[in-house]
Amino acid sequence: GELDFALSNAAITYFAVRGSEGWDRAYPVQSVMTLASNVALFVSPAGSGIDTLADLKGRRVTVGVPGAGFEYFVRPILAAHGITYDDFSPLEATQQAAVDMLTDGSAAAAFLGGAVPTASITQAAASMDITLIPFGEDEKQALVDEYLFFRPATIPADTYRNQTEPYEGLDVGSMHFIT
Repeated sequence: GELDFALSNAAITYFAVRGSEGWDRAYPVQSVMTLASNVALFVSPAGSGIDTLADLKGRRVTVGVPGAGFEYFVRPILAAHGITYDDFSPLEATQQAAVDMLTDGSAAAAFLGGAVPTASITQAAASMDITLIPFGEDEKQALVDEYLFFRPATIPADTYRNQTEPYEGLDVGSMHFIT
């Protein structure tokens, strides 16, 4: 009751209104409006040997800011691809810090995203050649079918430096205004 309105990610709201996935109860909130798509994906330095999500295994990977709710969309993406946090060393970092970690080699991949173009991905692409790691087509469709907040999303070609083809990804939960 402290706020009348707030900003949220549709993935977090999805679980909050159901009282599932770690929420202590169901929270009766409604979306007022969608502000922007949140197109997020794993990025790695080109030539790192990480070309699929399965290649994350055994690596150091940034997965988002602690307490920010990234796990509400990262864990389902990984699970759809047969991967858990136990398969790699998860690192918690801001998007800026994640890009720094990619640049200095202390992380092999990073989960980055937001409205397109995303500043952190633009920064990563400006400082190195990057790979936008694709989601498996069947896995992506399974996520869209199972969760209301996942939707197909295309990052147009030439959005990021050296990205010559469209990237067929996911809106991992639109940013929205809730009450």
